[in-house]
Amino acid sequence: MAVTSTATQIARRSPARRVVLLSSLLILGLSGAAVGVFAHVPDDQISPGVHVGSLDLGGKSVQDAQSALTRWADAQQNAVMTLHFAADSGIAKTWKPDARKLGLGIDIPATLAAAAKSGREGVIGQMSHWIGGGKTVAVVPVTTTDDARLRLYLTNQIAQDIYRPARRARLLATKGGGFGVRHEQNGVTLDKDASAQAVTLAWSRYFAPGQPAAPGDTQRPASVDGASVASPTHDSLLDGPEAILTQKALVPELTAASLEQIDGKLAEFSTYYSGIRNRRDNIVLAVRHIDGTLLQAGEIFSYNKTVGPRDSQAGFKPAPQYLNGKHVMGEGGGICQVSSTLFNAALLSSLKIVRRQNHSMPVGYLRHGRDATAAYGAIDMQFQNDTPAPIYIRASAKGGLLQFSIWGKRTPGREVVMQKGRETNTGSPVETHRDPRLAAGRRVVEVRGSPGINVTWYRIIKENGQVVKREPFTSHYTAFPTIVAVGTRARKAPALKPGSSPPSGAPGAAPSGAVPAPPANSPGV
Repeated sequence: MAVTSTATQIARRSPARRVVLLSSLLILGLSGAAVGVFAHVPDDQISPGVHVGSLDLGGKSVQDAQSALTRWADAQQNAVMTLHFAADSGIAKTWKPDARKLGLGIDIPATLAAAAKSGREGVIGQMSHWIGGGKTVAVVPVTTTDDARLRLYLTNQIAQDIYRPARRARLLATKGGGFGVRHEQNGVTLDKDASAQAVTLAWSRYFAPGQPAAPGDTQRPASVDGASVASPTHDSLLDGPEAILTQKALVPELTAASLEQIDGKLAEFSTYYSGIRNRRDNIVLAVRHIDGTLLQAGEIFSYNKTVGPRDSQAGFKPAPQYLNGKHVMGEGGGICQVSSTLFNAALLSSLKIVRRQNHSMPVGYLRHGRDATAAYGAIDMQFQNDTPAPIYIRASAKGGLLQFSIWGKRTPGREVVMQKGRETNTGSPVETHRDPRLAAGRRVVEVRGSPGINVTWYRIIKENGQVVKREPFTSHYTAFPTIVAVGTRARKAPALKPGSSPPSGAPGAAPSGAVPAPPANSPGV
């Protein structure tokens, strides 16, 4: 079959159909020509109509576009961001830092790459762009956040402004031996993670057209030539992005709900303290660390952990203490009376004793076997709350009276009795040494020793009059010697009257029948 040319086919058609077909061919021809022109935009040139924000990059070389984009991006960092909390937060203050202070910026290489790619998305896209009359192509800039810088601002400028510490609930003793509960108060701090996320999101949406507004974001996308763009008014930087910050409640560890399980005093114990001022001050400081301690069911109290290091940095002062059977000056001297007094309160509260060690020598403020020493990092006094409810420790040191009381859930009919068992005393050995500085026969005690003592106490726990537990607590005090100096210096001869002779046999006396030597200052000697 012979092939008929396109022109011949057109000629054979009706006049109306020929007009439509010719028009279509003309449009296709023109479109093809336009696409050919559009498709040949040089690779180092931005396509016509490309905008980044309010910046028109269309037709610019990539190098010129980069320079213009750099200047524009730098200007965006001057945008003032409004930071505030929700209206119902109770925090009315507003902060207005610029984007640079918050570490917010524009990723220039990534944004330039997106701009260079725009307008080149295939033949159909190019045709649509050309046929549409060259509408603006909006490129959303790629934003960046220096998270460390943002969090530094949030911490130093905002978190410190709004911080309010939480206040724990307290148990208040009342007259007559009762008690009441003072409720806790929640504190406030900045939720840095949520707030940093809100700032970052507000910054990115500030430039993103058509995206849903972030909470509190009052910026609305504008348009250029009828097309949506990021914001043509960004260059004024007077109405920057807005972000709503998030606060976080600080809940105290000790709440009224915990204390309301406590129905009374389990036990109390006290001792009298004295000594130099440093010792008294050390006792008061240790008591402050312990007062108000709450132990949940099963929790272990550690004296060393609660009181902390006994050094000058913590406020403790030099005072007398035991060391290898001697009284020496050491930082924190005296606070073992605090651990010993609390130990006895724990005993009488029927709490489980986890760790306890007596002193090397007996102490003067308690009966033998009732003390508990402590040395930070070496010896600890510990007891456990083995009751089903929290226990609360109150402590005071005032006017020479050191007192502890332990509050918790009482067991009806329970009674605790401390009963002393056997005590043996081996005395203190005596060690002597000769001292030529002392007159012959004179004895001086240089170091007062300590007797060797073994003693056992029993904690007897009764319920409704019946013994349910009998626990021994044994103490061994090391015998330290008493050091005595014995004089060996010879006695001086009695002074002689002028003209008299020393008695026969006395030191310096002349032998019988001998002529006494003349005085040393006699003439001729």
